[in-house]
Amino acid sequence: MAPQNNNYTWHETSSGVWQRDTDEVEVFYTALSKLYEGSGRMFFAMTGHVSLTIDIPEGSFSEATATLVDKSLRAAWLCLRHELPTIASQVRWDVAAQKWIKVYETVPGQAAQEAWLENTFKPISTGQTGVEWANSDPPAPHIATLFVVIPPQASPSVVRRDLVLRSPHDIVDGVGTLLLFHKLASLFSSALSSPSAAASSLLLNGEETSRLSPPYRVAANVPLALTVEQTAKLAALRAEKLKTSKDPSILDLTLPFTRGAVLPSCHQRVSRILSPKQTTAILSALKPLHATPTHAFHAAIALTMRDIYLSSPPLPSTATTPTHLRYVNYILRNERPICQPPSTPPPTAPPSTTPSPAANLPSPCPPPQPPPPPAPNSSTSSPKSENTTS
Repeated sequence: MAPQNNNYTWHETSSGVWQRDTDEVEVFYTALSKLYEGSGRMFFAMTGHVSLTIDIPEGSFSEATATLVDKSLRAAWLCLRHELPTIASQVRWDVAAQKWIKVYETVPGQAAQEAWLENTFKPISTGQTGVEWANSDPPAPHIATLFVVIPPQASPSVVRRDLVLRSPHDIVDGVGTLLLFHKLASLFSSALSSPSAAASSLLLNGEETSRLSPPYRVAANVPLALTVEQTAKLAALRAEKLKTSKDPSILDLTLPFTRGAVLPSCHQRVSRILSPKQTTAILSALKPLHATPTHAFHAAIALTMRDIYLSSPPLPSTATTPTHLRYVNYILRNERPICQPPSTPPPTAPPSTTPSPAANLPSPCPPPQPPPPPAPNSSTSSPKSENTTS
């Protein structure tokens, strides 16, 4: 284990208040969010969605049944905080120390616990489905919040609830959201099968702080100082980037914005459903490339932007006509496989572990990682990160 800054270790600073320093990944997402908050949008807010369908005997639906489902979900959300407490943490600015810190506050007593549930467990009864509600410009709270969307009752033999998680990206990332939903569905199933246990409140007593997640830097055993070789490689990458940025023959592909007022608009998501046959074909094609569907999706973005440019190239602004096109985006890697136990999931709430430095396409692709097993009687849509240009 490489030496680490002791301030990365969770420690109690006052009664019930725990904190640690944030690493570069967390600061990156926090800084972006603050930089663009004037737009009225949360930059890179996480949105996760899962639809739960509970089978009931034909014709036995009642308000009591629906209430039991909702109470079980509420109990599962509280149990999730008990097992994965980092979901209830926040990144805050320490005025005295002039730095970002991650803070977790315990909820001693029933009243404090109920207050947290009221703030973070939000039933939504607008007659919409989860997808429709998520496309209606939903709020992006500064704390991880579970919105329980109650869609119209479509069948007397099922109860359905669409769960939409909204969270800052410095608390959880996309893969972490999938793992979190899997755990939540398991806890919900247990609560639903034991109504008496679900009815009895779990009182968080602070013991959960032993399961608070470390930052990526600690989990991945990143040393405090770079080696000579790493320093030289980083310098070479910076020099290459600077040289490329000044090369008039290379054009960076950007979104084709239209002229008009620069105003934030409504976030929208478009789903693309793939059949089992299509899914098998895609996975078979990606396997020899050691790539994931995420890599293929983002590569398709680059190709689409290239085609848009070639279909109507702008007039050159310089005497040199571009001969190469370049697409720059974030490195798409799931770093959990390299994390050290016990930081590897599922024991701790998955931290935000997506590397933030931008890289040119193509970039090295890691081996594909197996997805978390699906929860019983549930369908999961891939969580989306969003930004102010959505």
